[in-house]
Amino acid sequence: MTIEPLEAAFRAAWPIERWADVPIVVGVSGGADSVALLRLIVAVRRASTPLPDGKSDETIIVAHVNHGLRGQSSNDDRDFVLRLSLECQTWCSFLGTALITERFRGRDGLEANCRKARYDFFLEAARKYGARYIAVAHTADDQAETILHHVLRGTGLAGLGGMTMFRAMNDAVTLARPLLGVRRSEIIAYLEAIGQPWREDATNFESTFTRNRLRNELIPQLAREYNADIVPALVRLGEQAREAHDVVEQAARQLADRCVNPSAASDDAAVVIDCTPLVRASRHVVRELFVQIWRDRDWPRQAMGFAEWDALAAIALGEADQTPTRVFPGNVAAKRTGETLELKRRGWE
Repeated sequence: MTIEPLEAAFRAAWPIERWADVPIVVGVSGGADSVALLRLIVAVRRASTPLPDGKSDETIIVAHVNHGLRGQSSNDDRDFVLRLSLECQTWCSFLGTALITERFRGRDGLEANCRKARYDFFLEAARKYGARYIAVAHTADDQAETILHHVLRGTGLAGLGGMTMFRAMNDAVTLARPLLGVRRSEIIAYLEAIGQPWREDATNFESTFTRNRLRNELIPQLAREYNADIVPALVRLGEQAREAHDVVEQAARQLADRCVNPSAASDDAAVVIDCTPLVRASRHVVRELFVQIWRDRDWPRQAMGFAEWDALAAIALGEADQTPTRVFPGNVAAKRTGETLELKRRGWE
């Protein structure tokens, strides 16, 4: 896949009609994937709406975060992105931040905090410039890594589905991943075809982070020794998992309509469930019902795993010991009385 096929795939994934006349924030690190994303966005937008000579496109905002983790190399990335933005006649917004502290030196803590800093900045840039979309450059290879990572950590259907191409970040902004169906090798071929250089982050080849080990060690080994098409296979698995999860989510929503009784709650911090309809439902759907309740109430879910969701299902289905109250992570108490289950986050009265 070179210039025309990749542009066609990009247009099909993210039709220009959706974003032709709205501001978009493009996350650009300087690496091959994000550079290709910016070049594709500019090429497709210019083909739709030519830019007058000497003008900059104020509706394409390049957002770059310099974490300052790699010394001069980080600064060189920043300078490269600035030059690229000028060449593309786009606006550029920068955030410089230093996250190297003892608190964040843990193997996964630093990576997670850098990611949060980037997305917080992207959202702030979107708010500042009135952007409808934030575009990031995740590829099919990233999707395969994500799915495999979730499998290794332990996951359900939702995690097995990996990343979605579009996801609402709030009421005004949507996160777009239009390259999610494109292989990284196709990205490289595209950049070489248009003569566009990119930056290489040497830390991507280190084994410090789990994602790097998956990308550089495990997936190549699986491709070499078990299945040469492991990346497409994982991506297909994710697509099927998302389809299955959509069915489960819909069933859980319908179940909630029958058994969740807002008017019976003792206060706004509580949820009251009539357990009678649950006995005829799939246990999987009952677990998903509780996931949706947690999500709708914005209760913390990070410490909630399969064991906790299944324990809630056991209480609701009358399988657990009828102890007065059980407290779940996030200080959410579950109390069953007869056929009624009340969930309430303590400390939020």
